[in-house]
Amino acid sequence: MRVAPWVRVAIIIVSTIIIGSLSHFLTGNAIPTKPEEALIFQNALLLIVLGSAILEYHYTKPADSVINSLMGLVTLLSVYSIAPRLPWVIVTLYCFVVFVISTACVAVSSGKDITGWKKRISDFTYRPSIVLGRARVLFSIVFLSALWFFYALQDQLTISLLLFWGIFIVIWPLNIPEFFTSLFDRSSRSSKLGKITRRDNPDILRVTLDPDLNWENTDPQIAVLPNGETFWVQPLYSQFNKEKLLGTGLLTNIPALMKYDLKNVVISPPDDLEIPSKEEINESLGGGEDSQILGFVIERSTIPSINFETLDSETCSSGMLVWAKVKDHRVYYQIIAGETKIVVGFVRTAFL
Repeated sequence: MRVAPWVRVAIIIVSTIIIGSLSHFLTGNAIPTKPEEALIFQNALLLIVLGSAILEYHYTKPADSVINSLMGLVTLLSVYSIAPRLPWVIVTLYCFVVFVISTACVAVSSGKDITGWKKRISDFTYRPSIVLGRARVLFSIVFLSALWFFYALQDQLTISLLLFWGIFIVIWPLNIPEFFTSLFDRSSRSSKLGKITRRDNPDILRVTLDPDLNWENTDPQIAVLPNGETFWVQPLYSQFNKEKLLGTGLLTNIPALMKYDLKNVVISPPDDLEIPSKEEINESLGGGEDSQILGFVIERSTIPSINFETLDSETCSSGMLVWAKVKDHRVYYQIIAGETKIVVGFVRTAFL
């Protein structure tokens, strides 16, 4: 479920008022003047709020991590002369490492077709940069370190700030912003999940999704085709491409028996509509009652030997017997090897 923009703005306004009130109550100034107080209130807590609610509310990009780590470094430099030396060095080194990793990732990521040493550097640095450089992570470390630098655990200021930080951090995994969106924003109650951008053979749908949605391993959804017909689609996985969340699903031949004004979209079914069982979905895709979708047969496959991309690497192993349906016949294959590779062409479905 998405979070409405007005909810994000409300979170920023309320959080800023609370931070200013805490600063005025605990330090005597709504805008702190001392470096250590400015570090805690303005350069840590406020940046956690802004990063979570506005800058990175969909996901964190390596470029975001560059900015976050650089701001963290600048912030820490302002308290160099008054902070405990060794703890300060450790936190500053953390920000510096994140800055180097994320900068390297941005520098070599010129497009999706990069190869060679640039691709190796990009693969190595991408995940650490978006995890370690996330605003909620990096500025939380700076914030908690500042409390450790300058205040005792028993101080009223420390307890108050930790309480605010803890509450703000947990509202996101608890989906509280999504709850307020659904409570007050009628438009958020729409069951539209995304727009169908492409339909590949055999009946593989590519859907542009709301980045806040969970598409993987979900129940079947309803695909409304351009001609208005509705069929059940089984979501498989999703991935970011050019800052868009693209979902991949298998279109079944099971009619959804629903009518919608929208077309060429994927719709979440109403609560009172019976959803096809896993067995029904597998049978409609050419499998049997006890079959499990294992992956897609990909390019450079022949009848004697096929290559396929697994949906979950833990579901297959060397020596396992699998089969694919070719026209009306099952052709069995034995898995003899596996490799890590990104592929884009899907032509058939493989069953376990």
